[in-house]
Amino acid sequence: MLCFKLIVLLLILKLDCTKVANGGHVKPKEEIYTPDYNVYHTANMVYEHLDRLLLKNSPHMKKIGDFKSRQNHDQYLIKVTNYSQIDSKKVKVLFSFGEHAREFFPIESMFYLLENIADGIDSENTIKRNFSGFILNNFEVWIIALANPDGRLYIEWTKNYCWRGTGKGVDINRNFNWSFGGSGSSGNHDDEEYRGEFPFSEPETLIYRSIVSNNTRFDAFFSFHSGIRQIYVPFADTRSRKLNRKPYNYNTMMELASALAHSTQHTFSYGVAYKLNEYSADGAVFDYMAGVHKIPFSLAVELWGIGDHKGAKCFDLFNPTNQNLKDEVKVVHPLYEVLFLYLFQWKMKMMETHKHLSTKGNTSKWFRLEYFVRGITVFVILGLMLRIYTMRRLSRLWNKVKKLHRIFYR
Repeated sequence: MLCFKLIVLLLILKLDCTKVANGGHVKPKEEIYTPDYNVYHTANMVYEHLDRLLLKNSPHMKKIGDFKSRQNHDQYLIKVTNYSQIDSKKVKVLFSFGEHAREFFPIESMFYLLENIADGIDSENTIKRNFSGFILNNFEVWIIALANPDGRLYIEWTKNYCWRGTGKGVDINRNFNWSFGGSGSSGNHDDEEYRGEFPFSEPETLIYRSIVSNNTRFDAFFSFHSGIRQIYVPFADTRSRKLNRKPYNYNTMMELASALAHSTQHTFSYGVAYKLNEYSADGAVFDYMAGVHKIPFSLAVELWGIGDHKGAKCFDLFNPTNQNLKDEVKVVHPLYEVLFLYLFQWKMKMMETHKHLSTKGNTSKWFRLEYFVRGITVFVILGLMLRIYTMRRLSRLWNKVKKLHRIFYR
């Protein structure tokens, strides 16, 4: 009876897997190591952990909307801020995790960040409390926690740790409306960079368009990945490579990228994506945010790894060992701290500049009005003086005329 139940369960899983994976296929490899789910999160564990965090920290962490994947799995959008302080001056940041199914590490770093924020809210530790207060009082942190849940579940069901795309096999980071369809993507269903049929053809990408199309004006967007320690500034697409195109605030983005690159004990390489990589990427989300929506900062950050190398398989290429995971999320955490600090200082500087220009503009306007009034006053005074002078001259002339008249008619 037990064997029969196990067989039925396996058949259900197989059917569910077939339902999800109706598209391309990236062949699995014999892995050096695989995730221990006592250390790493499964997709369901991601949901459970987020639910606990939000329940415990409801004044500061809330779920926003109900965004689903093609297979109706939750992408889980949350907003982290001090909801008791409504302030339009807060820095608005959008984080994206879990775009590529095989990249487990970014989501683990996300949880370390969220736990640090939550732990410091009522902490007696001054450093922890100050960190949490700084984030909650000065930022709105929007987080897409699991952008590609179908792909993640596909990996769990098949043990194919090379899988990158959605359950349908689409790389959602090639499905955006910026240079869509270029050679830096693929129309082949069997390619790991399969872009889909048209821009935003995948439900998984609609969440991004929906968020940035509402009334929230984001100051920054970050797309988190793993595989190599690199930080990409837009653009990554083929056309931008040919045109040597850069974002309008290239220098400021590069300044932030440099700060992030030197924020941990590891040094990251950084630069314009099409220069940093030998390949181009068309339809990428961070290009879309920078090119279409002109978000001041839009970066793709590869948090961990040494890049493709001899002997590498798949899971080990994108994720640390189970034994090292805890240490690695701690090592990368300062990158988030520097990110927040830089953006806060940038926002304060921008507000001060705007205030100065506004004050200068008002002052200039008042100066113009003052000089206008002064000019009118001077004109009136001169007019009166001229009139008085003229009247005196006329009076003298009239007196002379009267004298002549008396002499002539005497």
